[in-house]
Amino acid sequence: MHTPMSTPLYRYGALAWLWRILGAAALAAALGLSVLALEASSLWPLAVALPLCLPVIVLFPMVATQIAWSGAEGRELRVHTLAGFVRRVERAQFAGYRFRTAATTDSGSVHAPRVWVLVRGGLPLYFDLLATIPDKRAFAAALGLPPRVFGR
Repeated sequence: MHTPMSTPLYRYGALAWLWRILGAAALAAALGLSVLALEASSLWPLAVALPLCLPVIVLFPMVATQIAWSGAEGRELRVHTLAGFVRRVERAQFAGYRFRTAATTDSGSVHAPRVWVLVRGGLPLYFDLLATIPDKRAFAAALGLPPRVFGR
């Protein structure tokens, strides 16, 4: 049985697994290129490997795939990330946010609501707002977001 404190506030869903597979492929390719660089005594394969692995190493620990309350006091959130890490973040550590509703492409704007939540003493957290969010009010309150994030 789920209690309010154990019910997930956010789930990224199956798309997280697609990103993980693509990230693993990028890391495997970067590793192969690194081995090639060592064997060939050339830096060119490393120059190709770095842009492959850097986004995975930098972004995956910040992209949230699931969050839920941790503990009985309701002061801490358990955040699962795309990298597979679980971060425990106290609500007092949240230090603001950056909210965007659209992404700009060559052909125009695309509806892509997302928010970066700044965390004092740690990496920021990224949330795709098209993910599964069962209780949007509780999610926004937990992260210190205004209701306008969900168009209200």
